[in-house]
Amino acid sequence: MTAKDKTADASEEIESSDKPLADPGAMLVAAREEQGITISRMARELGLTASAVRQLEQNLYDKFPAGIYVRGYIKNYCKVVSLNHEDVMEVLEEFITLNGTLASHGSNYDPIGEFANEKKKLAPLIIPSVVAVLLLAAYITYRIFAA
Repeated sequence: MTAKDKTADASEEIESSDKPLADPGAMLVAAREEQGITISRMARELGLTASAVRQLEQNLYDKFPAGIYVRGYIKNYCKVVSLNHEDVMEVLEEFITLNGTLASHGSNYDPIGEFANEKKKLAPLIIPSVVAVLLLAAYITYRIFAA
């Protein structure tokens, strides 16, 4: 058997292998679908947006602010679908090693959707409002005692 034949056999063996390479997202999707849980229900259970759940399931971890969030979301996801989180974490670490996609820095990503729903801050109006009330009180007091 030549080296060329060995290479061809090895590539056929890899292609025919039923075991996928590290794919934690596929594990999550399979467990969720097996239990008949929708993405929107999973989002409610985890306190995330549906798009954040999809990103977890599609292994788009660079969309999250930091790796610690991804690990926490996956751990909670596993609790919801009764999946052993240690097994998924092993696959996640293998995926990270192979692809290097887990973010370790902050970003503007907002998985909970807080910033979209956040009301404008009123702090800039507080000081002028307090000053106006004090001036009005001083004017009324002056008018009462000056008369």
